[in-house]
Amino acid sequence: MKALKLLLVEDDQRVEREYQEVLEAYVEERDRPICMPVKTKLSDAISSLDESLDAAIIDLNLGNDTSDGGKVIEEVKRHFRVPVAVLTATPADAVNEPPVVGIYTKGKHRFEQVLDRLWDIYEVGLTKIMGGRGLLEERLNEIFLKNLVPTIDVWIEYAKHENERTKKALLRYALGHLVAELEGDETPCYPEEFYLAPPLKDSLQTGTLVQHKEETTCHVVMTPACDLVMRNGEPKTDVVVVAEVVPENLLFKKLQANSSRRAKLRKNGDSYCYHWLPEAQGVTGGFVDFGRLKTVRWKEFDDTFDRLNARIAPSFIKDIVSRFSTFYARQGQPAIVEHGG
Repeated sequence: MKALKLLLVEDDQRVEREYQEVLEAYVEERDRPICMPVKTKLSDAISSLDESLDAAIIDLNLGNDTSDGGKVIEEVKRHFRVPVAVLTATPADAVNEPPVVGIYTKGKHRFEQVLDRLWDIYEVGLTKIMGGRGLLEERLNEIFLKNLVPTIDVWIEYAKHENERTKKALLRYALGHLVAELEGDETPCYPEEFYLAPPLKDSLQTGTLVQHKEETTCHVVMTPACDLVMRNGEPKTDVVVVAEVVPENLLFKKLQANSSRRAKLRKNGDSYCYHWLPEAQGVTGGFVDFGRLKTVRWKEFDDTFDRLNARIAPSFIKDIVSRFSTFYARQGQPAIVEHGG
């Protein structure tokens, strides 16, 4: 097993020795290989940051400066995808936001607790995928060598005319290759994959989750993406269509659904009228009810709805839009009288 590379930023030699002894016992007893370089000064800590790190433990107080540890964290935040645990005598001074994944107090929390937290994150594969030497970097490097460099003259010509547009096109081109690699993968998804939460863009999109301010009901924006593209501060459409999300318990009660029908509903195999949204962190889930639609004028939308901090991911919203279209395209077949009937 590859060793977790853990940077320790700590200027107290006595404390450092204590941590090293705990680490040696921890590695031996739990069979968890960990390499822990130590830095005692701000400059040395910052210069040691690179893509090879998997995590860091940082004391906020280095020498006489109570802010040096925070400066190291800020450097990590700006340039590196590394989870940070703060282990300090002054936890109240720590900022509890990414990349910080835990705040621990000297004398109160054991060093093993901090190691457990960082090892769990390492086992998930966060840095193995997103770190500077992770799978994402490997795939991007492959795309760079196989797809982008061989076609670079074409992109140069595009950039001569519209430089900024070409940069966005290159990003889409690279992401397209990354997404294509996952096509056909049948590995079951986790509920969190269903949503972008929070979404990186705060603009209204097909699949954005919103809450009615007066009725407190949840809704999904169903307006086509092309109509929501902003031009000169206005979208193409002047009306936004939303479908209500009905809580599971209310829908099951209404349909008098037994366990078998509940399972079919969750698999979207029972009715074209509903589409299941799984519960995930920060999202209550439920069923999109295509029979419960609202239309709101664009200029009145933000007065009517609050935007929730989540959006259905593109790979899932396509299926919902398809089901939505199928539901309203149904016509039914007229009855046919057979000969001799």
